Amino acid sequence: MSTSRGRSIVRACSFVLVGALAGALAGCAGEGSAGTTASPTAAGPSSTAAPSETPTVAPVVAVTGLVLTPEAVQLTSSDESVVSFTYYDPIEGVVGALTAAFRTDPVVSRETPTIEPGPQTVYDWPGLRIVDEDWPALAPLDSNFYVVVEEPELNGVTLATVEDITIGDPALPLAEQNPNSGTDADGFNVLIGQIDVPRSDANPRDGSSISVSVWTDNPDRTITSITAPWEDYGV
Repeated sequence: MSTSRGRSIVRACSFVLVGALAGALAGCAGEGSAGTTASPTAAGPSSTAAPSETPTVAPVVAVTGLVLTPEAVQLTSSDESVVSFTYYDPIEGVVGALTAAFRTDPVVSRETPTIEPGPQTVYDWPGLRIVDEDWPALAPLDSNFYVVVEEPELNGVTLATVEDITIGDPALPLAEQNPNSGTDADGFNVLIGQIDVPRSDANPRDGSSISVSVWTDNPDRTITSITAPWEDYGV
């Protein structure tokens, strides 16, 4: 907060009234000295300010959608622009962008699972969370973080996959369209958008891939969660 300091101006006026001098001046004027009459000052032409132009207000660009792909998180905006974050990008930039998009801060917590991957930081918004694992990211399979969606939208931002699949959609038609699906005692899982990861020095395995996991665990077989990336390490 800036502090303004006022400055006071002191004006001193001294009036010395000398009776004799005042009388003498009055006498001179009475003896016939012609008084001077001030001539009126001619008014200059008035200037009219030109009307100011109304400034053009740029439309507000708002994030309208979050899209999960096997390779990136995409934020789509009302001006049709798209901002992408790979799952190997620094977590600070991703969390900052999502905080601005959702107009609310996440709840941040630390977790230590008893099995892999180990200690991790969780950024939790209503219906969406980012899990930042402590282990180092190593492309093409060990991502820096992953995203779990459990609601169809958050504060006006739709949450979906690149195929526009969202929470509450039926899962069985997806299973018919995607061979990479399966069931177990807990639920029904469909892997969509699979991208094969070729064998390399960084990935000494066969059959590796990354996908988006669509999961259901209710009797109606509607989608209850979406996770990306889903990493299959192959054999």
